[in-house]
Amino acid sequence: MWYLQDHDQGWFSRVCLATSQDGRTWHKPDLGLVEYKGSRRNNLVDLHQGNVHVQSCVVFHDPDDPDPTRRFKMVYQTRIYNWRFAAAFSADGISWKPHPNNPVGYWLEMAGGMRFNDCYFLTGQGGNHARRLRNLVTYTSYNFEDWSSASVLGMQRSGGDRLFHEWQGTAGKQIHLGAALWNRS
Repeated sequence: MWYLQDHDQGWFSRVCLATSQDGRTWHKPDLGLVEYKGSRRNNLVDLHQGNVHVQSCVVFHDPDDPDPTRRFKMVYQTRIYNWRFAAAFSADGISWKPHPNNPVGYWLEMAGGMRFNDCYFLTGQGGNHARRLRNLVTYTSYNFEDWSSASVLGMQRSGGDRLFHEWQGTAGKQIHLGAALWNRS
């Protein structure tokens, strides 16, 4: 399991790895990859050497990818790309190489993703409709590098007869993570 951990008791999250045999008891392996507070004894994955805040991320495992360095795929949102989502690839799920043409997508605080019929679907709040809306949207990609330029609106709660509205902070009804696609075959 990959998850975000606020390591500085402030607004700076990094990607961590935890493992489990049963899905109930979790272990934080000592990966030894990223220095944190003078030590490498932690479970931080190597994504930008842990030097960037990651707002959200989704990881896909693709063991059949013919390129072994792309068997794990991550999309993530970070400040360094002006909150647009980026892609990274890994052979082992712990040492990540960012895509050279990042960012690959638009402003999206992602909640989940799935692969269906060789297409990746990425859901979250945001979208390319207007600046930082909290509407549930979906983007698609067949190669994990070129993402659809227009998101598909999944749910919108602004009310009234206007489909989209300008960003108003946290005022009003909104979709705020937790809603995502799930491929149950």
